[in-house]
Amino acid sequence: MGEHCLLIFFDSDTQNDFILTTGKFPVTNAENLKKNLESLTKFARKNKIEIISSVDRHFGTAKYKEAENSELEIWGGPFPLHCMDGTLGQKKIKETIPKTSAAAFVENKNYPLAALKKIVAKKEIVVEKQKFNVFSNPNTEKIIKMLHVKKAIIYGIALDYSIRNTALELRRRGIDVYLITDASKAFNVKPMDSELALRQMHAAGVHMKTTEDVLKRLPLK
Repeated sequence: MGEHCLLIFFDSDTQNDFILTTGKFPVTNAENLKKNLESLTKFARKNKIEIISSVDRHFGTAKYKEAENSELEIWGGPFPLHCMDGTLGQKKIKETIPKTSAAAFVENKNYPLAALKKIVAKKEIVVEKQKFNVFSNPNTEKIIKMLHVKKAIIYGIALDYSIRNTALELRRRGIDVYLITDASKAFNVKPMDSELALRQMHAAGVHMKTTEDVLKRLPLK
């Protein structure tokens, strides 16, 4: 899609530690999402729609304390160690993992313009983060602008954290956002967290759709 992109698929944190029951921090029933996640990924690739993925990448070292203190228990956050650098749990599930040759991997550091131009030329972009909010990676803002994004279809993990943050940030930038409800799951640390997140997104103008809506009814309205 390159620099003429209007629509993106936004894959939020579909990583082994969150989705597999053997993961370090599995979301309840997240394995049930795999079929829909795979269908959405294949659909995007077949139709040459840009996929931007966020992924947690944690280190648990003093160097990253400030970056990780909103997530990891060891720094005062709410969650146990998960998606640690170099582990299988940090990798994306096989249903959504990009082909290396087609993807750009964006670390949480500032990239020069020349490097970003090469990144947005790729069909899939994987943005690393240490916080819930993918816009904490300074390159996310630049990539979204360079791709001229107008609409975003978002799905993955977790509805009440990263998805909510990403959806609200996109709406603040005037982008139409469509949440795929049957391809998303919440942590629900508190029983009503997912309902609260849905209400917040709905109030911000996020549209609620299903995987079938995407596969059979694009463009969405």
